[in-house]
Amino acid sequence: MSCSPLCTACLKNTQFLWADNFDSKEYCFYKCLYCGLHFIYPIPDAQVIDLLYNKNYPSYQFDTIDIDIERAYPPLKVKIARWRFAKCRKTSFRFLLEKFLAIAIEIASGRMFSFPLGVPLSLPLGAEILDVGCGSGKWLLFMQRQGYVNLMGQDVSGPAASRLKPFGIPVVVGTLPEVGLPAELFDLIRMEHVLEHVSNPIEYLNEARRLLKSHGRIVMTVPAIESLSYKISGRDWLALEFPLHIYHYSLQSLRHIASRSGLTIRRYRYLSVWEQVIGSVDRSYLGSNLYRVLRKRIALISCRPFYAIINAIFTTGDFLSVEFVKNDM
Repeated sequence: MSCSPLCTACLKNTQFLWADNFDSKEYCFYKCLYCGLHFIYPIPDAQVIDLLYNKNYPSYQFDTIDIDIERAYPPLKVKIARWRFAKCRKTSFRFLLEKFLAIAIEIASGRMFSFPLGVPLSLPLGAEILDVGCGSGKWLLFMQRQGYVNLMGQDVSGPAASRLKPFGIPVVVGTLPEVGLPAELFDLIRMEHVLEHVSNPIEYLNEARRLLKSHGRIVMTVPAIESLSYKISGRDWLALEFPLHIYHYSLQSLRHIASRSGLTIRRYRYLSVWEQVIGSVDRSYLGSNLYRVLRKRIALISCRPFYAIINAIFTTGDFLSVEFVKNDM
């Protein structure tokens, strides 16, 4: 591969890793030698995108409202998120106790899950919130049940517009740069598992920045290419989803993309998900005995916290959650 494309994030040289076929077309996987961004090239065309994002795409599925929301956001998870991101009450013993319990529960469960949920839940109930790539709309319905009243969704297709209409939650259809929403409209823009799917991440972040109020925030989660699970499984990594995921980000590559979009990373957190290791092992060893051992209940209970601690030591995780603010704040 003598003519490798430049990195989208930092515009530096890239290295060819491997190639795979989908729908009779070859896609190459590249790694940036400077910032660590990984991406496929060429970008899938409209025909391939239609094949990938059909009506059976998992994020568009919605069984029943109550069951689906309860499964995704159980009460304990919500409570932990609120405790972790509650505003400091100086010498309040209860505040310190709740913080300690939230951290302890996260470590014990092996899931640092409160960041992408806790940041939105720390906002006042009147905050203007946009959910980019809202899919089935269940997160917006969950936030409405928490008392938030100024909610809006966006998606390129899918059932959210018709499903959320009876609940009074508007959904704009089209890509984020195309829908033409007014500037400085939102206090929070949520982009959960969006940036790895889009062919133009800088254009998306440019538009998200335009839509933010002066003290607004963008919160997103993406698969972390620097994760231990990727280092272990490589081409069999569960989060690759070739060619569904176009980009795979490192923290450094996200900093470069944010800088080019007039944004700054305010804070971030890696999320450890033991199931990513299990799924990757299943692909690597084709359902071997090792996979069945890792799936046993004793492994799920004992390995999750150990895996989370190892990730914390090496400052990594399977997913990366980031909070962006405008550079001019």
